[in-house]
Amino acid sequence: MRERILTLVALIALLFATVYAPVQAEGSAELPGTGKTIYIDPGHGGIETGAVHVGADGKVDLIERDVNLAIGLKLRALLQAAGFRVAMSRETNASPNTPPVDRNGDGRVNNRDEYQAVVDLANESGADLMVSIHNNGSTNKAISGTEVWFSPLRSFADKNLLLARLLQANLVASIRALGYNTIDRGIKDDSVYRVFNGRVYEIFVLGEADNTRFHPRAANMPAALGESLFLTNDADAAMLAQDRTQQAIAQGYFNAIIQYFARLASGELLEFPVPASGAPSVGPVAEPAAEATPLPITPPEPLGPRLVPRPMPME
Repeated sequence: MRERILTLVALIALLFATVYAPVQAEGSAELPGTGKTIYIDPGHGGIETGAVHVGADGKVDLIERDVNLAIGLKLRALLQAAGFRVAMSRETNASPNTPPVDRNGDGRVNNRDEYQAVVDLANESGADLMVSIHNNGSTNKAISGTEVWFSPLRSFADKNLLLARLLQANLVASIRALGYNTIDRGIKDDSVYRVFNGRVYEIFVLGEADNTRFHPRAANMPAALGESLFLTNDADAAMLAQDRTQQAIAQGYFNAIIQYFARLASGELLEFPVPASGAPSVGPVAEPAAEATPLPITPPEPLGPRLVPRPMPME
């Protein structure tokens, strides 16, 4: 009897060790995001709605500002679960520049200050990486698909390019996994985002600082801007309105971020070396800039990737 009791005790001890040891080991393992900070910019906010979809009844039924935020909050949850610290330009539909402040020193408070707020908050967060979440628009409702923008002019242009490529691949894959065959529009060079009167305009949150354009501070970390789908295209908009699509897009961003840090940790040499001057010696291969609508005779300075008129004025 004594031997049976000892054997039973030993079996219970072995079972206890088998059940609980893996849990302890797993709990002590370092999560992939440990020690890293990601800054999420759900594009637009407040009265700056971004692109919109107009239904058959002539009424706006989907607003980019809202869709971007929904995706951003889903991405935050994924990143935090993986151990990342996350900061955001906004967590509600309010403008990032709340309360309104003249951040760029031009004597006015307008949408330039909103974009400068995005940059300033990113720098204050000490983020290792920034992703700006947008969805596209065009006056041509037939245009649809997925694209990513990056800056080749920053001192970390090689990392921008790496992130852009990973984002493009993962966003397209995630959306197609839903059974929706989004058009792969490729990665875009933001240094030629728009040209007007012989002057080139970059996307504000990605580009270099330029005091002559009331852009006093640039983001300090690698970044890319995703345009998941077109709100102005009926089929794309129908997808964007669904929670499962927003979750899939968030997953695409998440997968790209995980892969980005894995590539850096592997020590693999990055393509597209950037000289000390910060200007690339050889530009990356990228598709031409997206279709743009004709600019008015006296346009405001282009600040972000918007290709359609907004329901409310930008300035």
